[in-house]
Amino acid sequence: MIIFKEKHKLPKFILIIYMIQYVVLTLYYLKMDVMPVYYHFPAIIIGVLLFICRCKLILNDNGILTNSFFYLFKRKYDLKNTDSCKFDSISALGDFGGWGIRYSKKYGWSYIFSSDDIVTFCFENKKKVTFSIQNIAKLKTALTNLDIYFE
Repeated sequence: MIIFKEKHKLPKFILIIYMIQYVVLTLYYLKMDVMPVYYHFPAIIIGVLLFICRCKLILNDNGILTNSFFYLFKRKYDLKNTDSCKFDSISALGDFGGWGIRYSKKYGWSYIFSSDDIVTFCFENKKKVTFSIQNIAKLKTALTNLDIYFE
């Protein structure tokens, strides 16, 4: 049974910055009278991938499920091995160097998307996994129902 579910996507300004970069480089190539076709195809594909990139977080009775990067990469974390979880507020650029799937010694593997609020799950084997969360109150209620300690 699904207890908590959230969908995330990358912030819109990343796509806007990418489009500005694409236009500037296109104008530069036009000015130089060299417009390579091999420039446009990868640039457009990367722009589309940035636009449709999503991450889904599901908390159910069995564990934490995450589907990321167009739902191709799936991970499952067992709730039975969870020691605790901690809520925090971060800066994606300052703490992780950007958005997406990141690794940090402090937070472990992290799924950082459109929110500055995070939850870090600590497991018995000393590993950590972090998710950005939009609805903290709903997640705290779900964790209370599952008898998981949080700070």
